[in-house]
Amino acid sequence: PWKHFRLRRFLGSTAPKSVFVECCGNACGASSSWRASTCWNSEATAAASAGLELGTQLAGPGHVAGVLGTGLGILAGYLGGWVDQLIMRITDAWLAIPALTYAIFLAAVVGPSEMNIVIILGLVYWTRYARVIRGEVLSLKERDYVQAARALGASHGRILGAHVLPNITPTLAVQTSLSLSIV
Repeated sequence: PWKHFRLRRFLGSTAPKSVFVECCGNACGASSSWRASTCWNSEATAAASAGLELGTQLAGPGHVAGVLGTGLGILAGYLGGWVDQLIMRITDAWLAIPALTYAIFLAAVVGPSEMNIVIILGLVYWTRYARVIRGEVLSLKERDYVQAARALGASHGRILGAHVLPNITPTLAVQTSLSLSIV
């Protein structure tokens, strides 16, 4: 059974004229679930959905690296002093050996599985985030609005949450998009 509805209102002029929802037992081979496709490109729709699923699975290492690297970069840049020196020396040591060598070593230690690969790639590429975010935080913590918040007695958490984190978001977005192409 075919049910007909239009998506032009949502997708604009690029949408096909009509989109059909096909139910189980049709010619395209859908099992017991509903699937949206058009008569002429059901294979393309299936390929696009498979590509989206694979893309979201591969984005996992980028998120692991982003969270770890951003956290360490914020700590290093905001606290400075011996914390900054310690985190940046660990980062330099991590960058001294090629990423593939670390990935092979970590895979040998923890064993092969999909989740382990995601974690390993995240652990290998966190240094890029840490260095970029640290530099941005070093710049931001000297800005007038951060100095004014500090003079008014704002806590470190308040300064980080209200003034630093919102202003590193564009840099983090660019770094994430660049890192997803690598991982």
